[in-house]
Amino acid sequence: MKMIRAILRPETAEKVADSLADAGFVSMTQVHVFGRGKHGAYTGNFGDGKVFVSPVEEAYTVRTGIKGL
Repeated sequence: MKMIRAILRPETAEKVADSLADAGFVSMTQVHVFGRGKHGAYTGNFGDGKVFVSPVEEAYTVRTGIKGL
């Protein structure tokens, strides 16, 4: 399993969420953050965001402590 984290401009978040849902990825957590990168830019240029893909080695349910999804 992979975890995908995307740092996006606020105005693109809803479009990305809709596209992911249409592709079958219905679970998502959205967190509002404030930050500033090296560049101030707009769509198609520096500053549009980053996507990070990480392997998930283990998952546990907090309530029960059971390992797995």
